[in-house]
Amino acid sequence: MYLIDIISMKALRYILLTLFFSVISILSYAQSYSTIMTDEEIHLFINATKAEFGGHPILSEIKDWNYESLSFIKRKPAPNQPATAKNDTVFTESVIADLDKAYNSIIKTAEDFSIFHYQNKTKDRCQISIPLITSDKKTAIIEVENWYHKGIETGSGGIMVFRKVNNSWKKIDYVCRFRRTF
Repeated sequence: MYLIDIISMKALRYILLTLFFSVISILSYAQSYSTIMTDEEIHLFINATKAEFGGHPILSEIKDWNYESLSFIKRKPAPNQPATAKNDTVFTESVIADLDKAYNSIIKTAEDFSIFHYQNKTKDRCQISIPLITSDKKTAIIEVENWYHKGIETGSGGIMVFRKVNNSWKKIDYVCRFRRTF
């Protein structure tokens, strides 16, 4: 009987240690938003570039990428939105493939950014997508929508293109997708 208790305690200790190290591993390499980009990588990018997003509080709710944005990435013009030579020089075939891979790595159940807590959709606000960052970490795009009240609700949105220059992200292009007044 005593031998069975010793074996049971060793098995229990093994199970607890395995669970402990599994949890530590998951927490240290958390990937809530993407299967190939870490949360830390995404948070660092957002924090480094958020001054470019219009100055409004950033909603915690993640903006979904839409058809027009994806067609821009793949260089297939969206309806009435032809690709420009400027964009073609930024988006080489390898960059397009990397951004497509980053898009396909997005975890569809991710609904909120853990670093933002702003949830008031009735005031001036900004909503952003999960950024798509190339595997060489030199090019990134993010979809941004800004909404503000000046007596009536007004909004605009588009895609911001960033390049890493001297180890910091610089906005190199913005493609407006819409402007609305309600």
